[in-house]
Amino acid sequence: MGNKLGREDAQNAMDTLTRLPSVLSVLGAFLSWIILRYVKANQQWFSARIVQRIVISVGLYSVVNCIEPDWDSNLMPVNTKTCYAQSVLLISLENLTYFWQCALAHNVYDVVVNKNLRPEEQLLKYDNYGITFSLFASLAPWVVSGYGWRWFKRCKYSLYDEGVSSQLFTDLVHCCCMGYVLFIGVRMTWNRHVEDRMNPNFRMQEARERHFRSQASLTWSPLGC
Repeated sequence: MGNKLGREDAQNAMDTLTRLPSVLSVLGAFLSWIILRYVKANQQWFSARIVQRIVISVGLYSVVNCIEPDWDSNLMPVNTKTCYAQSVLLISLENLTYFWQCALAHNVYDVVVNKNLRPEEQLLKYDNYGITFSLFASLAPWVVSGYGWRWFKRCKYSLYDEGVSSQLFTDLVHCCCMGYVLFIGVRMTWNRHVEDRMNPNFRMQEARERHFRSQASLTWSPLGC
């Protein structure tokens, strides 16, 4: 009896440790959204609207992660409808967050390098691409039945070999997103270097530096930096 109670206590502790960060993340996301949405200093920056979408995606991911789907302790792995739903939502929201980070990097590149003075016109395109990308990344594991893993009363991937393949696919998508952000950053830095070398008027260098910092603030101003 003592061992059984100890095992149950350990399971409850792990359940709490799994859920607590998600609860804190929801609170942090809500406060961040309030600051981005209602602080007047952030409303002038278009990129603040993209950061709002990142915050909302993270908050929704944390909410879904707090849900405990129906499961039977004698059935491994879990393959209930609520477990499938949680798996799809978690993978979808996770990839949507990555997409919006790519969109933010693309937006800053478009303004700084391409001198786009109306970046808000691309918001609808970002929305459409983001939804398509997240749905594709979340439904692709379904082709190989990669759902139904009971992970401290949470579901995301299966314990079968197909689940491993699905997780590797998602990891590959994340690596591609991070590689894209890094590529955009390097390319933006290189274009700035080329522009500086092509400009023989060194007296304008200080003004160009101020102009670049003003453009770069499109990224960091909504974050309060």
